[in-house]
Amino acid sequence: MNKYFINSNKIYSAPADIPGGSLNDKVKLTKSDCSVIYEIYDQLLKQHPQYITKTVLGNAFGYPINSYSIKNFKMQNFSPFQAKRVKICIITSIHGYEQGCAWTCAHFFKQMLTNPDDEILGFLLRNVDFEVVPVLNPWGFKNNDRKNGNKVDLNRNFPMGFTGLKDVEDEIYPGPEPLSETETKIITEFIEKHLDASLVLDYHNIYGGYPLFYVYSEKDVQLAQSVFTQLTDKWTKEYSQLPKDQILGLVRPNGNSGMFADYLLSKNLWVLTMETPWCMPVIAKEQYDSVTIKCALEVLVNTINTIVHSFL
Repeated sequence: MNKYFINSNKIYSAPADIPGGSLNDKVKLTKSDCSVIYEIYDQLLKQHPQYITKTVLGNAFGYPINSYSIKNFKMQNFSPFQAKRVKICIITSIHGYEQGCAWTCAHFFKQMLTNPDDEILGFLLRNVDFEVVPVLNPWGFKNNDRKNGNKVDLNRNFPMGFTGLKDVEDEIYPGPEPLSETETKIITEFIEKHLDASLVLDYHNIYGGYPLFYVYSEKDVQLAQSVFTQLTDKWTKEYSQLPKDQILGLVRPNGNSGMFADYLLSKNLWVLTMETPWCMPVIAKEQYDSVTIKCALEVLVNTINTIVHSFL
């Protein structure tokens, strides 16, 4: 029996008409800038000011780096005891050419705030305080580039295990020194304000394959087992083309150094590095199309739901 997570029969299913961000969609993510993401959050802020606040954390290469707090009203509590609430921080698009994770996350909050009667989304809205940095690398997002405007891989620019590679053209060039970049300074300052977080979700996109968790503990592996087995059952029933002889998700150890996750672990935070594919194998036709985003949204919501139930 899984000692960390209960594999509930309840599973979130994303709408069939969830908007994609491929070249054939209305919004072409690889041809866009961070404003397409911020517009979703800012519209939600106008519609639901009781739930959302916005903070401009700073500016990098002429683009704002925003954060959004999404919180429900708290229970009136006149007792001397504190109610338990879950706080989840979500960071997306630290690699600029991974625009789909930012798009998926924005649509998660849009679905949650516009469908509060959904059993799972309503549960998350009532029980979780979310702190979100939707686009950490806005220059890379605009230029469809992994790195920032200084050719630095922001996900290698953190102090713990900093590699010191000197070749600027290297795909994982970490910068001249740890925290040399505006973006990494901004996110470490953000995290220092949220050291009480129950989880930090470091959300990426992966070029090929099925969804992936980079794991740092047995608990992470058991989380993957809970989420991926449920989704495999769901997806193989919905999409007859998918293979039925494997679990449609995998885990790997994270062997690199100087990464955001290393920094988070040094702060004794629970971090999950999650990657959903650029293009869902077999059933999708192009990068960030609707079926890819739908599957990514189901990974995101069901992962968060499983985690929250482990706390409450």
